[in-house]
Amino acid sequence: METTDEKDKRSQKARQLYHYLNNNKDGLLPYQKQGRKIPEPREGILYKNMGVQESQNCTVITMRMKHRRMRWSAKGANNLAKVLCCKENKELCSTIERYTDGLIFHARMNEVIETLSAAKIPKKEGKGNPYVDIIRGHVSLLDAATSASRKIFRDAFIR
Repeated sequence: METTDEKDKRSQKARQLYHYLNNNKDGLLPYQKQGRKIPEPREGILYKNMGVQESQNCTVITMRMKHRRMRWSAKGANNLAKVLCCKENKELCSTIERYTDGLIFHARMNEVIETLSAAKIPKKEGKGNPYVDIIRGHVSLLDAATSASRKIFRDAFIR
């Protein structure tokens, strides 16, 4: 906002943002500090601060989208956010059925899904490093009293 050059779009956008925030600063306060009387929550509903929602946005949407370090178009990110919100709100199945006449779920009903426990999964999957246990292993010679021959052995083979 330092420059007054009207052609500088970044300064112009910064000024617009500043004026918008300045004009709406009363509405930017949390509802607890605005002095508004909100209705009592219905049974089973609990009012929480916006920090909870921001945390959910991070875990549900942001981490999901960025976990694979991919870039998203604005339209693609918006669509994925809608899908993830439907999933979190337990509305995904009903939404898909509404648009597909339930054909997808009826076809998958015949599949058998086997649930694996963590104990049944092999400890090493994929390529991995077959020597990781050897690398992490303890070399007892390093803890022993060091003589001249042990120093030579250590320097030649271990380090």
